[in-house]
Parts: sequence; C-alpha cells; structure tokens
Amino acid sequence: MYFANMYCYGWDQTEVGITGIRGCMGVVYRGVNSLYAVHIPDNSALINARGVSIFAEFVSHTEYHKKEKGDLFVFINGINRPTAEDEARNLKSLLNAKHATLYRIMLNLGANSGGNQADSASILVQDRGHIDLLYKHVPDNQYIPGGRSAVGVYDPRGSAFGNTVPNDHANPLGWHIVTAGSNACRKKI
Repeated sequence: MYFANMYCYGWDQTEVGITGIRGCMGVVYRGVNSLYAVHIPDNSALINARGVSIFAEFVSHTEYHKKEKGDLFVFINGINRPTAEDEARNLKSLLNAKHATLYRIMLNLGANSGGNQADSASILVQDRGHIDLLYKHVPDNQYIPGGRSAVGVYDPRGSAFGNTVPNDHANPLGWHIVTAGSNACRKKI
C-alpha cells in the first residue's frame, strides 16, 4: 500500500491513496499491473505543471513496455481547484490514458461539504480485480507511519513528509464510495 503525501508520488500493485486533500488534487493512474498516485497541492501554475509532468514521466517510464492504456482518476474536494479539468486533460494526454474521470467529492466532509474548505478528504483506491474508489475525512493526528515510501518528490516541501497511512485504513467502516449516489460529481475528461 502507498499513500501519497503532498508533492509526493509512488505506486503499489493493489492499494494506493492520497492523504487529506482540501484544495489539492489527488491523482491515481491504473496501469496494467500497478496503481500510481500523486498528491498535487494547489500552487502556482508552474509548480502544478511540474507535478503533473514528473508524475506522467514516472508512470510512462514504468509502463513503457506495456501496450495497454490505463485509466486516470482525478479527485478534488468540492468546488476547489477551478483549473482541475484542464490539469486532468493535460495529464490524460501526457499519459495517453484510455479513460479519465474527474470526481468532485461533494458529501460527507463536514459542514462545508461540496463547497470551499470542507474537511480534508483522504482517498483510497483498491484494485482487487475491480476498482474501488473510496474516501473519508481523516484528521491530521490520525495518520501513522506505514506503507511504501514515496518513489519521488517533485517539490522540496514534500521532503518533510514520511510514509504515512490512516490509522484505520484497513477498517471498511467510515469509507464512502466515491461513485455512490450523489457523493461526487463525475465528469469524463
């Protein structure tokens, strides 16, 4: 299992996640045999573009010999990050992804759910022969050391983060299915 902290990216064969996103963009790419994740905080256009291009380069180099195209999942908390669609389109193009979907998480994140500055959302994507897209709020003090280390950091601020996971990541209680009901607005890119 791998959970991407801010400015960090990595992979796992069956389980990846992104630690609390508020204005950040959480990205997961499903390749032929692996899942890849990156946590891209909202920053200047230059730093955001660097995160996208470095992640795309990492995935492309890892998946270069595979002929099948993968699927891209982009997660945003509420109405934050108005540039997310353009960023997702760019990433889809760089990865030559088969499908790309942007999810704006709208429910179950406190009083401001669906707006700006809702409680942060942690994302969990599992590939067990089918893809599960899950999310929940995990307070900052409920992350513990664990999981794979990041493969890379695309901004020096990311070096302050170690490899952490939600303290109850394996407990199915409290995780919400991204695609269930009106939990998220979904847009094909």
